Amino acid sequence: MDELRARFESADVNHSGKLSSHELKKVLDSDFGSEIPKERFDEFLKDINLNDDQEWSIDELVHIFSS
Repeated sequence: MDELRARFESADVNHSGKLSSHELKKVLDSDFGSEIPKERFDEFLKDINLNDDQEWSIDELVHIFSS
């Protein structure tokens, strides 16, 4: 999880403590080595949007990716 936290901090360019969908997409595109198609990413966002705010804290992402 240390790696996830480091990537989160690097991607959180405005230091809000949350990643916007745009910031999250940049991280995932980088991890996959290519751009994720918009339709697929939008579906992914629907699945992981835990509180309908379209932003993800490190705690939310740890929960999502450790499940």
